[in-house]
Amino acid sequence: MKAGILVKGKRSMANIVFAGGGSSGHALPSLRVANFMRDLGHTVTFIGSHASIEEKLCTHYDIPFHAVATGKFNRTRKMSAISAAGKTLLGVRETRKLMRKLRPDGVFSSGGFASVPVILAARMCGVTNIIIHACDLSIGLANRVCLPFATHLTCTFTETVNQYKKAVASGPIMPPELNGPIDPPKNEKPLLLVYGGGQGAVAINEKLRADLPTILPNFNVFHVCGQGKTDSKFDGTAGYEQHEYVMNLTNQIKQADVAICRAGSNSLWELILTGTPHLAIPLPLSVSRGDQIENCKYFDRLGVTQWLQQDVFIASDLNAELIGILEHTADIRRCMDKIKPACPATETIKNILLT
Repeated sequence: MKAGILVKGKRSMANIVFAGGGSSGHALPSLRVANFMRDLGHTVTFIGSHASIEEKLCTHYDIPFHAVATGKFNRTRKMSAISAAGKTLLGVRETRKLMRKLRPDGVFSSGGFASVPVILAARMCGVTNIIIHACDLSIGLANRVCLPFATHLTCTFTETVNQYKKAVASGPIMPPELNGPIDPPKNEKPLLLVYGGGQGAVAINEKLRADLPTILPNFNVFHVCGQGKTDSKFDGTAGYEQHEYVMNLTNQIKQADVAICRAGSNSLWELILTGTPHLAIPLPLSVSRGDQIENCKYFDRLGVTQWLQQDVFIASDLNAELIGILEHTADIRRCMDKIKPACPATETIKNILLT
C-alpha cells in the first residue's frame, strides 16, 4: 500500500478509510473522526452498506462514500448467521477491490456489522494501521470478529482497556458542537427531548404519546420518533413537536431541560457532557446483548443517569419520573462535571492514525 508523507515519524498527510454502521450509534463516531481529519487536510473515504444510515449521513456531511455488501446477524433468528456470513464474504471481495484503488494509510471503524468487511479486507490488503473503537463497556459482536485483524482498539471506557492488550483509552467520540453556543429556547416551560436512536423506539413512542395529557401541562416536548413513526393524530398538538429524524440533534440536546432516550454509550455521553438530566430506557435482553443495561448500571453508580427497564418504564407514571429528575438537576450536574474527559477522543485517535 502507498504510504502518506512521513514527517518525524508521523504522516503529515494521510489517506484514511472509515467504517462503522448499521445504526447511527455505530456510524456517527467514525463520521466525527472523519470530519475532524478532513478539516486537518487529510483525505477521507467512508465504506458502508447500501441505502444505509451511514450513507445518508455521509451525503449530509459531504464525505465520499462507497457501498459494499454487508451481512447482519439477527439475534432472534440464529439461521441468519449463514446469510450474514455469505454477504460479509461478498463484501470483503468488493472492499478489497476498493482498497487497491484507494490505497489507504489507515482504517478506522466504530463498529456495527457494516464494519466487518472493511476491517477484514484492510488486513488482507496489508494496511498496517487498523483501529477499531469500542463505544460501550463491553465490545460488540462485530468488534469481537474484527479484533484479531486490528492493530489498535480505542475505548470509551478505561474499564474496557484493562481487558485487551491492543486497547488504548480515548474517551467518548463527541461532536465539537457540544462545546459551542446554544440557541435560546423558545418557550418558558421545561423542554423534554425524547428520542430512541436512528430508527426510533416503538415502546418509547407509544408510552410518551399515551402520557402526553399529563406531561404537556408541565413540559414542551420535542420528539424524534424514527422513520415512518410520526402520528398524524398529534399534528397541531400544543407543546408537542414530532420529527422522524434530525440529522444533528446537538442543539436540541443542549436546549433540553430533561431527556428520555435509549442507553447507547454515545447518547448518554452527549447528555452528560451537556449537563442534561435524563431517563434512559435500555434495550431489553430479548433484542440485545445487554450492553445498554451495562451502560445504565455504570452511569447510575456515578450518579449521572436515571434509568428504567422497558417494562417498568411502560407501567410508570412518566410525568412524576420526569419531575423527580428535574428536582435533582443540580446534584446530577455536579456528578456529571466530575467525569467529563479532559482530552477529546479525536486527538488520541488522530495521533494513532498518523503514526
